[in-house]
Amino acid sequence: MLTVTVERRDKLDPTRIVSAKFTMVDLAGSERAARTRPEGIALSEAKAINLSLTALGNVIAALATRGAAAHIPWRDSKLTRLLQVCHCVVLFMSV
Repeated sequence: MLTVTVERRDKLDPTRIVSAKFTMVDLAGSERAARTRPEGIALSEAKAINLSLTALGNVIAALATRGAAAHIPWRDSKLTRLLQVCHCVVLFMSV
């Protein structure tokens, strides 16, 4: 996980600071277990990653259908807890 915070001070009002936070998460290992056939620790890690992805999907679905005012299941995984402060702008990139 990599988080970059950018801050900018307003030239006209130096007391006003605008900031943005970008969080990038590498989800390597999220492939299907049936295709790659991992064993032992690799299988456990793949299961944990896939559970986190499911929790992330649930958060995105809740935000999309109910909005921020409804219950959002942020606490379902460590990944979603960490991304909660990002206000959930999520981009997926596949390589």
